[in-house]
Amino acid sequence: DRGVNEDELLNALPKSIKYDIFLFRYNNTLRSSHFFRNSLNLFDQAIYYSFCKYYQTETYLENDSILTSGQKMNDVYLILDGEVEVIQNESWLMETQKLGPGDYFGGILQNKTQYQDLKAM
Repeated sequence: DRGVNEDELLNALPKSIKYDIFLFRYNNTLRSSHFFRNSLNLFDQAIYYSFCKYYQTETYLENDSILTSGQKMNDVYLILDGEVEVIQNESWLMETQKLGPGDYFGGILQNKTQYQDLKAM
């Protein structure tokens, strides 16, 4: 394997440098996301910095399943690059939606049940 695993490289760095690289790389996407807006739709600096200090990255290839319907979920996923397809499977309706950089899905509630299938595009 001749490729570079970005996560392994970043995880080997001191936390402060990892944090600075993350902010530099994704600052525009993060600041434009509604995830970091408060009830008045203003940018919430405290949530932003907390997220940036404690985030973990996951990388998916095209058509990889991220979550499946019925799966228990404890995390919030914020899309930094690429797209995610949300597939709502109801017995009477199949609907799809695309999410991109700055969009998020999941929840903060513990053991929330996922009602859609999500896959990388």
